Amino acid sequence: MTAAEILGQLDQAAGRCNWPILENVNVDMASVRLHAYGDGARWALVMEVLGTNIGAGPSSIHTTLYCYGNCLKTRETLSLVLSADVGPALDKHTGELRSDGYILVRGRRVAVDLSPATLERLEIRPRLAEPGDFELLLTLLSEHREALLATREELAEIVPADLSELLLLDEWNHPRVNERPSDTETFRLLAQVLATGQAEHWRPLTAPNTDWPNWIEGK
Repeated sequence: MTAAEILGQLDQAAGRCNWPILENVNVDMASVRLHAYGDGARWALVMEVLGTNIGAGPSSIHTTLYCYGNCLKTRETLSLVLSADVGPALDKHTGELRSDGYILVRGRRVAVDLSPATLERLEIRPRLAEPGDFELLLTLLSEHREALLATREELAEIVPADLSELLLLDEWNHPRVNERPSDTETFRLLAQVLATGQAEHWRPLTAPNTDWPNWIEGK
C-alpha cells in the first residue's frame, strides 16, 4: 500500500471513532505507546492507551489497543482489563481505596501508596480532596508501566510474528479530536515508514504532546 492509502485507512478509522481520542471525556489517559511494523508490503500500527474510566473507580484501570494494518490477525479494538486487580485495595464496605491496601499487577503484589510525600515526590496533584483511581494509576507508572502495557505475547496475537517492528514510540504529537491523522506531521511520517518498511523516514519536527497533563485540563 502507498502512504496515501495508509493515511486514508487511518482517517476512515478516526471518522468512525475507532481511534485514540486522548481528550476522551469518559477516560483519564495516563500513558500511551505506539508500535509500527512493516516490510514494505505488509504493515501494522498498534497504539496503546492506558487509563481509567472517569467515575468508575480504580477497578477500571485498563489498557486499550487500537489496531490498524493490512495483515492483522484481528481487526477489533482490544481492551486489556487484567493488567491490575485492585480488589485487595478497596474497603469492602465503602468501595474506597484503603491506604494500607495493595493491588495485583499481572499477579504481582504492589502496595498502595497515596501518601502526600509520595504524591509530592512524583509531582502528582490530586484534582479532588482525596486522591483516587487516576492518582493511583499515576503512582504506578514509574515502576510498573511496562507491566500495565501490552506484552510481546499479547502483541503477537495481533501482528504476524515475522513482521519487523520498525518503531516503538512512547511519545509523539497526537491529533486533537477535530483533526484527522492525515492533518498531522506525525501520521504522514508514520505512513511513509509503514509504506516503505524504512524507519529512517521518522524524523518529526513537531514537539510531542502525549504527556497526560496536556489532555486532562477541563475534566
